[in-house]
Amino acid sequence: MAREMKDSGVKWIGQIPADWSVEKLKFIASFCQEKYREDLGALVYVGLENIVSWNGKLIETESEYDRGQSILFSQNDILWGKLRPYLAKVFHCQESGCCSGEFCVIRPQLSIDIRFLWNTLISVGFVSAVDQSTYGTKMPRANADFIKNMLIPIPPGPEQKNIGAFLDRKCKEIDAVLEKTRTSIEEYKKLKQAIITQVVTKGVRGDRPMKESGIDWADVIPEEIKISRLGLHYDIILGKMLCSAQVDDSYTLEPYYCAADVHFEGISDSERKMMWFSPAEKELYLVQRNDLLVVEGGAGAGSCAVVTDGETPTYIQNSIMIVRAKHSGDCRYVRYWLECLVRQGYIDVVCNKATIPHFTKDKLAAVPYFVFSEQERNEIADYLDEQCRNINSQVEKEECLLHELESYKKSLIYEYVTGKKEVQQKQQVKEMVVYPFFPAVFQATNPRFAQAILMSKVLDSCKVKMGRVKLEKMMFVLENSIGFDFDTEYVREAAGPLDKSIYECEKIISRKNKWFTIRESKYGISYKPTSEHSKYKKYYTQYFSDYEDAINKVISIFHDFDADQAEVIATVYGAWNDCIIDKQSYTDNDIVDEVLNHWHPKKRRFPKDMWLRAIQRMRELDLVPHGYGRHTVIKQN
Repeated sequence: MAREMKDSGVKWIGQIPADWSVEKLKFIASFCQEKYREDLGALVYVGLENIVSWNGKLIETESEYDRGQSILFSQNDILWGKLRPYLAKVFHCQESGCCSGEFCVIRPQLSIDIRFLWNTLISVGFVSAVDQSTYGTKMPRANADFIKNMLIPIPPGPEQKNIGAFLDRKCKEIDAVLEKTRTSIEEYKKLKQAIITQVVTKGVRGDRPMKESGIDWADVIPEEIKISRLGLHYDIILGKMLCSAQVDDSYTLEPYYCAADVHFEGISDSERKMMWFSPAEKELYLVQRNDLLVVEGGAGAGSCAVVTDGETPTYIQNSIMIVRAKHSGDCRYVRYWLECLVRQGYIDVVCNKATIPHFTKDKLAAVPYFVFSEQERNEIADYLDEQCRNINSQVEKEECLLHELESYKKSLIYEYVTGKKEVQQKQQVKEMVVYPFFPAVFQATNPRFAQAILMSKVLDSCKVKMGRVKLEKMMFVLENSIGFDFDTEYVREAAGPLDKSIYECEKIISRKNKWFTIRESKYGISYKPTSEHSKYKKYYTQYFSDYEDAINKVISIFHDFDADQAEVIATVYGAWNDCIIDKQSYTDNDIVDEVLNHWHPKKRRFPKDMWLRAIQRMRELDLVPHGYGRHTVIKQN
């Protein structure tokens, strides 16, 4: 039953439970400003750079600091970063020390639970409200007095402790998934760089005699390939100096590319800057389709991208160089070779890093160049285009997952510290990570093959009471409870949700890979592992290791079910999940009505009270839908 709510009177908080109050921060915590003293000796120091944004984790850096200007803090104080508050640098002190004066040192009263307060102060509502009060443009800073007078929600003491403990546990689980996802992204990037390095130096024509390259940036190259210099094979044009005024009437205001527009990922689609060009300059600096744009200076020196859009006349400023083939062919191979060099630190070696690095026209022309034939350069570029496109797609999915998880975590904290959601008793005991996204990311390019791998895991784990009906229902619940997108469309069949992909998966695990034999008898379909069946496991680890706990949970629930029990649970799950997808209000009776009257007539062979008991049992097992996947389809007669 929903608890009674009331208006808090505070915009960032909104409604709160009726038994909560609202207090100014300064009335429930003191703000400490005691300066560091030399007689205290060396203390732990915390600067803004030591705190991870929106996380509160402490990291070590090599930054130098002046303890003489620092402020003392004690164990269980909270440090709140005033400079650029949108970064949410909020730290729970585990020991005494000193910190930058850019922190507010907040010491809560004993009646306030420290973890509840920390979560409140890092909540997106609190941070946004403080951020809107800042002064200064380049280095926006919050006023400590404003922070002191911020109103925050205060629940009763026991509820503070419950919320703090619950959010700590949940956020720890989410942070673990975030860390795995970030690691996965880095591994993809390393794989991409390894492929580029291998292919731009050795080609894609298989084994052939190799020789030492004689340069630091490649070990061996094909024996027949000569080494030259880039400038002998490509024209290089350095862009025009900035021109802010019209020299005469022949000058026109035109768009141009600058260093901020060009990256290895491509050319930015942001609005172009404009400057004045003469007719002769427009002829010289006009960018053509298939030109390679290379950044000349700054942190991005050496970054490059091939121009794919030549419809809008655009020119270059002197932070950009055009690389254009002297005779024929495109520049894609050069683009990959330059990325290989830059990632290995080539720019650091050939440019003076003491100031702003400049990868000048002469330095670009002197870049070592492997003289592959035009045909082989195209083969290399085509291969790398496809490989990088696939890897970039996976990275994009992982980055989308990062964004979704980070947003979910912020929303979770805000909703609990403001009382929009209540910590239930069962949540205090045990709650699994709910993946707040669809689809859940798995590292496979073929969803049907990935689905077959998951099916192999199910069959390997359930060797008794396993037939096709039970297998179908387990696959449906696994797919929709975790959020996998196997490109399926489940139909409301007599025996529960069914998608024809199960037959394709059976072929993959039996005929194509021979991991299982499938036999049909008067008793139905049965599955038996072969001596080769363990080979699926390497794919399973690659695709599904991040979801091992959730997968094993569903398998353990279904393990001892017979076909009818599996049918009932999967059918209820489907009808319940559809209600959530439809964003409609519903009761347990509504779910059962959907099953009995809008699924299939054969569902009525089970009495209503059995369906209701199934719903209750699913809650006890924490097998509750989240609205993932696609809506089941009513079968057309």
